[in-house]
Parts: sequence; C-alpha cells; structure tokens
Amino acid sequence: MKKTKIRYKKIFICLFLLVLAVLGIGYAVMTMLSWLSSSGAAGTEKAGSARYCLFIGLSEGAPQKADSLILTSINEERQEMYVISLPGNTQIDGQNEKNLLLRDAYASGGTEGTISAVENLLHIRIDRYAVFDGMRFSSLIGRLGNTEMYVEEDMTHTDASGAEDISLRRGVQELSGADSYGYLRYIDPEEGEIGRIQREERFFKALFAQAQNHLRVYMWGLVRYYWSAAATNLTKEEAASAIYDILGFPSENIHFVILPGEIRQDGGAAVWDINPVEIQKVVGLTIDQ
Repeated sequence: MKKTKIRYKKIFICLFLLVLAVLGIGYAVMTMLSWLSSSGAAGTEKAGSARYCLFIGLSEGAPQKADSLILTSINEERQEMYVISLPGNTQIDGQNEKNLLLRDAYASGGTEGTISAVENLLHIRIDRYAVFDGMRFSSLIGRLGNTEMYVEEDMTHTDASGAEDISLRRGVQELSGADSYGYLRYIDPEEGEIGRIQREERFFKALFAQAQNHLRVYMWGLVRYYWSAAATNLTKEEAASAIYDILGFPSENIHFVILPGEIRQDGGAAVWDINPVEIQKVVGLTIDQ
C-alpha cells in the first residue's frame, strides 16, 4: 500500500508540474505576441495615432478595376477600429479627367493611383495597402472557415463565357471562400452598388464575430502562415499582429461605416455623390482629439 501511495503521489506531482509548465509556456507566448503586436505592427508610426490601410478588391477581366475598396483605421491606444466602405462609383476628379469614378482610378493609375485618389478624397495619409484578386481572396477567407450568413435573395451570375460563376440561394447557410467572394461581388439590379456595399458590411461583421470565437493566438498563427495578396506592403508579421490586436478590442469599439454621400443620376448612370462635411466628421473620429 505504501508503494502505491508513493507512486500516485509522484504522478500527481508530475501532472501538477506539467500544468504549471503549460501555463508558463502559454503566458510566454501571449507575452511574446503582445510584444509583437505593439512593436512589429506599429512600425515607426507615432504612438496613439491612427494607422490607415486600404484594401482593394479587383474586378474580373480586363482592364481590372477596383470593385471593392475598404479603408481601415486602427488606433491601438484607444483599442478602436473603423472600417470604412468606399463605393466604387464614387465620383472623383482625376489628374487628366474630370468626373472619374473611384473604381476607375485603378485601371488608369494602378495601386498608387487608387491610394492617391483615396488620400485626396479623405485628406489623410495611407501607409499600408493590400490588393486582392478573386483567387487570393477566396483562398484566404476559406482558410478562416465557412462563414454563416443569411443570403437575402437568390443570387446568380454568368461570366463572359456563359458559365455560372455565382449561384447562391436565399436563406441561412455557411459560405465557403468562393461563395463569400460571389456574395460580395453580386449586384442586385434594383439595389445597385449601395446594396452590394451593405452586404459587404454585413459579411465582414459576421466574419469578425466568427474570428472572435477563436483564440487570438490561433488567428495570429493562421494569418501569419496564410497571408497572401496580389500586391501589398503589409508583411505577414504585420498582418498577423494587426489581427491579434483587433480581436482584443472591445466589440463596441469596432465601427463599420459607409462613406457619407448619396446616389445621384449622372447621364443615366448612378454615381455616389459624396458629402464632404460628413466625410470629415468620419475622418475626425479616427484621429486622436
């Protein structure tokens, strides 16, 4: 009996030490990631200031246009993020052409031209960017897992060859990476661009809520390993650290906004006519006062 008690006592002590070791390693990993998020992602920017990143989703076919434009503003000190959707049919003034649409800035000036157009529109400095085509977007979203969404209506679309490239049915369902891409691309004949932007907002809210169900360390590793874009100046480390930070922000500090404005008909085409006063109010919210 005495030997048996001693054996169990040793097992208990070993298990206790193992638990302490695991907790210690976990604490060390969390500390390391916290350090990475505060130093690696911030770079040389001023502490407490907003960091802007422009995400550009490219259209299919040629010439490629900026079908989707999302500007994010992250303020680590305030633990706050703004996600600003920029309608592609926003009317802007190009260098050599008046009444140019924002989506067309990519076809004429590429990534730099698009960033410059957004900077001039909002009067800010954008330091980070990432450009995605359909394949890379579908792949990255797919790595994060299927996203549960309510699809508001049947959505179908055929490409130039006549093949169906969007086929979604109305109702609650889990969207794969490819389905998510189709959901975001689809334009309803009645709702037009603004309807697509609203779906974009709903989708990324659902995606963020889904990501919150995972451990921050898990999401950090997932983005660190799979981050890929057609063009970007965001390193894998910066992208992973940003995700780690954002998932630690209070949910009420994550804001989704559509660029202030309204639809106006211009020669039979619907354009997004901006409201400069309201835009500056939105930009002001992202800057330390």
